[in-house]
Order: sequence, then structure tokens, then C-alpha cells
Amino acid sequence: MIFAGGQVNSSSDAISCKPRRARLPHAALICMSVIAASTASAHAAWVEPRGDLLTISALTAYRADAFFESGGHTRQTERFEKFELSSYLAYGYSDKLTIGAQPTFVRVRTTSSRGTPSRTTLDNIEFFGRRETGKGNGWVVSTQFNTKIRSNNSGRIDRRERPNYRDIEVRLLWGHSGQWRRRDYFFSAETGYRYRTGGAADQIRLDATAGFRPTRDWQLLLQNFNINATTQSGDPGTRFNLHKLQFSVLKDISRSTALQLGGFTELAGRNTGAGRAIFGSFWRRF
Repeated sequence: MIFAGGQVNSSSDAISCKPRRARLPHAALICMSVIAASTASAHAAWVEPRGDLLTISALTAYRADAFFESGGHTRQTERFEKFELSSYLAYGYSDKLTIGAQPTFVRVRTTSSRGTPSRTTLDNIEFFGRRETGKGNGWVVSTQFNTKIRSNNSGRIDRRERPNYRDIEVRLLWGHSGQWRRRDYFFSAETGYRYRTGGAADQIRLDATAGFRPTRDWQLLLQNFNINATTQSGDPGTRFNLHKLQFSVLKDISRSTALQLGGFTELAGRNTGAGRAIFGSFWRRF
């Protein structure tokens, strides 16, 4: 049985946050952009057990046919479809340090009067390191460093992503796990500042995840992701805000594998697309 967060499904270990090799952690529940859990991106407060490798392969289908204007109102626009294949890798380098990477491949299709061009490329690769800084009776606090490198074709796919943009992010993460009526649950909250080079606007990121296990082999996940530009200066395509809500279901297949299915919707924003997506991912722990 897999219990996200590195805790085993017993009252003593779930509360004390003791890691076990046969459990999948929270570490990959939150991912970036339209990556599922994704993607991703690669955030959560728990670190991997030393010597463990977690892989999550995710496929996401995203579609937007509306746009959030500068005032937050939506208007119809040409249809934008994005198909992403991402691979999240997280390795427990030590008892308190997890390192990893996440490459992302993208196929884009835009429906307009000019036709439906499609492109496939390596969109970006993100590297991260997450260090546990403290823990207690059911809670954990960590810090994380991220850097994101884009491919030369990124600007052709998304005007918010250009090859000369380099992202450097520092993030503070807090998590809590326990039991309610003998059922496992966890919460994770995160805040980060993302410095962007190349004329892109910096960002403040706020994310939250809640997980609940109604049965031994099923887990329900509710997540919220928020991106806020810190300034009105910088390239116009990077001065955007975006707020997303995501729901997914995780099914344990064995003690080291799981399947995840879900979707998200973009609830509000400014100067960016208003879309929705469905995704599926395969979790494997070594």
C-alpha cells in the first residue's frame, strides 16, 4: 500500500512521519504550469527516504478557448490545445536532502482562421533540491531551490516562455499528516519567490494540497496553485496572474506503483488563457 508523504498507514508512523521505502511520498504531488500533480513541477514539504528514487510519468491534455483580460474578465479567443508529457524524478540523496529534475515535452495546436499549426519540442527542464529543516509530531518544514531552463523553441509555443528566460526560485514548504477517524490525511502549504531573467516579470507562488485516504488503496487529492506577477514591468507576456483548482484520484497498484487520474480548471487570472485539462500519471518507486 502506498501512502503519499512517506508515512506508513499506521497510527504511530503516520503521525510521527517516519519514512518507509515502500511508500510513495508527497514530493511529486504538485507540478508546474499545465503539468499534472503534477507536475509537479516538484513541490511538497516531505523529502524522499535516503536511496529511494521516485518517478512520475504524466500525460496532460489542456485546452483553452477563452482569455483572462487585464481586469480579470474573460473573452472568447482562438482555441489553444497543449499536450504535455513530463517525467518527474526525485532521489533521496540523504536523510534530509532530495534532489531531482523534470523534463517536459510539449505538442501545441492552435485553431484559428490561419490554420492549426502543431509543434513538438522539449519545452523545458527543471532542477530542484529540497532540504528538510525541521519536523515534529506530524509536521515537517522544508526549503527548496529550483532552476528552470527552456528550449530554443519555447517562445514559439508559449509567449510566456522564451529561451532567454531563466528561473530561479526559493520556496518554503510546510506539511502536516495524521489520522481522522482512523483514516490518513495530510495538508501541505507552500510559498515561493521566483526570480526571472531576460526581462520577464518575477513571480510569487502560493500552493496548497489536501489529501485524504477513504480506503487503504485509494487517495483523494485537492490542490490549489497560484501565480502572481510582482510587477507591471517586464515583457507583457510575463505580467500575468493565474489561479487553478485541481482534483485527482490516486489508486495504489502495488507497494511501489500507483495510477493517478484527474483534472484542473483555471478559475481566475489576468493576461493569460482560461483553460482546463485532464491528466493521467504513473507512479513508480525504486
